[in-house]
Amino acid sequence: MYWQPVLKCKNPDCPRPAASPIRLPYQNAPNSTEPKPDWPGAEWRLTLTCRDCDHWYAYEKKDVEWASFLHPADVAIWRLELQCSEPGCQSQIHWHLLDDGGMSEEELFEFILRSDPIPFCENGHSLAVPKSRLASAQKLSSV
Repeated sequence: MYWQPVLKCKNPDCPRPAASPIRLPYQNAPNSTEPKPDWPGAEWRLTLTCRDCDHWYAYEKKDVEWASFLHPADVAIWRLELQCSEPGCQSQIHWHLLDDGGMSEEELFEFILRSDPIPFCENGHSLAVPKSRLASAQKLSSV
């Protein structure tokens, strides 16, 4: 058995079963006979779109739980940097989406833009097309 960090989607109507939390990538998952890691740090933040319900939420340290699993998950997560295109706004926002192995960077970007509610930049501007562009996309093995 291994410890794995998990999140529960904050959407009360999400079709994901409560017994099936969102497993986060974590390198070198410790054996569940060991103490749970002291992770994440106090300043940790993650804006994640749930693949099951398309809702996005901002998560922080208090939202992370540790669960034991028979095998460590081999999951990856995409970190997309969106650039606001509102005149005078150069805000760059980081959005995350678990990798399912089947989407191109452009499809990931479009998936994020279809999130509910419509994503916005740090200045409150809608990122709906054509108000934003994909500045970068990076596949991560840990968050």
